[in-house]
Amino acid sequence: MAVRYLPAHKLLLLLSNQASTLGEGNAYKSSLDCPLMEEKLQVMVGVVVPKGKEFALDAFKEATKDFLGETFTPKGTGLEAHEQRKKIIEEAKKRKVAGVLFFDCDVIPPDNVLGLINVKGDIVGGAYLGWQDMGQPKVAPCSYAHDEKGIAFIPVDVFMGDQAIAVSATQFGCAYVKKEVYDKIKWPEDVNDDIALCLEARKQGFNVVVHTGVKCVRKTPQKDLAWPTARVGYEFKSDQ
Repeated sequence: MAVRYLPAHKLLLLLSNQASTLGEGNAYKSSLDCPLMEEKLQVMVGVVVPKGKEFALDAFKEATKDFLGETFTPKGTGLEAHEQRKKIIEEAKKRKVAGVLFFDCDVIPPDNVLGLINVKGDIVGGAYLGWQDMGQPKVAPCSYAHDEKGIAFIPVDVFMGDQAIAVSATQFGCAYVKKEVYDKIKWPEDVNDDIALCLEARKQGFNVVVHTGVKCVRKTPQKDLAWPTARVGYEFKSDQ
């Protein structure tokens, strides 16, 4: 699949067209008000520990201990990230929760992250950056637009505001997925299961959005401080 940047005017038109599929009376709720405690209890928080990211787990727990509450990480060694997510979904179905709030342990969310539960959308991502290889590797958001030519990366400046925007797909390093999605769609057997699920969900009429007001920070191991990702701190900055 082709991977590239779209010119800004084409990207904004594409995102606008994707948002328009909601129809009148279905505008995204942009509020990040945290849900009531009884609402929190209906959602499972699943934390994935990707290979090579184990160093970040303690930092994730410390950073989120005051607002995430109980979390679930699948037991077992050697599980790939997509295998862990599948096990999280299996556990969520057993618990009969309203949805799953996914995290990768190296993606540290802000304390307003529970507000994703209140945003109108079936898959709702937070905003975070990753090291993307697009011929010329660089730091870019982990959410994407798609058109007939394939994946289009979204420039950082689109994420500098505080709003819900329609996207075609988002990675699940920070994302809320409603049960209606995983009840209807079989979890993909794909290393890029999160992207595959988003694309299939959109085909079946579900909405995929990202709220740019939930800006996460990516943890970088000490040995990799020479990486460009470390130099920008994996944080959203206006000069990126």
